[in-house]
Amino acid sequence: MRPDERNPDEFARLLALPADHPDRQRAMDSPAFEARRRLHEQFVAPAADVVPAETLATAERELRARLPRVMGAGVPTPDVRDASPASRAEGRARAAWLRRPGMRAVLSLAASIAIVAGAAWLWPRVPAPRPVRGSSETGAFALEAPRASGRAVELSWTPEPLADRYRLVFYGSDLNEVAHVDDLAPARFVLRADALPAGLRSGSVVLVAVVAMRSGDPIATSKTRTVRIP
Repeated sequence: MRPDERNPDEFARLLALPADHPDRQRAMDSPAFEARRRLHEQFVAPAADVVPAETLATAERELRARLPRVMGAGVPTPDVRDASPASRAEGRARAAWLRRPGMRAVLSLAASIAIVAGAAWLWPRVPAPRPVRGSSETGAFALEAPRASGRAVELSWTPEPLADRYRLVFYGSDLNEVAHVDDLAPARFVLRADALPAGLRSGSVVLVAVVAMRSGDPIATSKTRTVRIP
């Protein structure tokens, strides 16, 4: 498993697709995409029951005061029958503190932070690819304006140095995919009226984007352009 590598444009496109769209379904199979989607939704529409700042400050002070005693004592299991009145009073005070309004949310937040920190520590370190001169990290990867000539339209794009293949994806007016062309090695493709890819109709106007692939995985996606099918 590795972090989601989709660029912001591709991520926004997938979020805009219907839930039953094939591209959206494939993306939802990725735990990294799902985590990124949930973080996006929480950022756009945060939960209503956010813990107040003063409650968090109080909880932090209480935790700072109690954790050293608990950790130093090794968290023993007390014998209630032998407990002194002072110990029983402290136990009741601790239970009442935990039942205070908002404390469940505070403890849930603390547990979530601990889980995320643990996951970040255990997450496999995937080395980032070494920068390549002219790579799309500089914004160089882009689909050029279509060039029409007679009954053909040429599509070309700036090469992506890390890519070994390219994929053209065509979208209709509803932004659903209507056709695609896979396994392109050169950074160009010619649409011919007498040999159109399945799903394209002569005279129709569609959107097209090019996806840079490496070992079968997408590594970069261009912005879309409008093209009239010859």
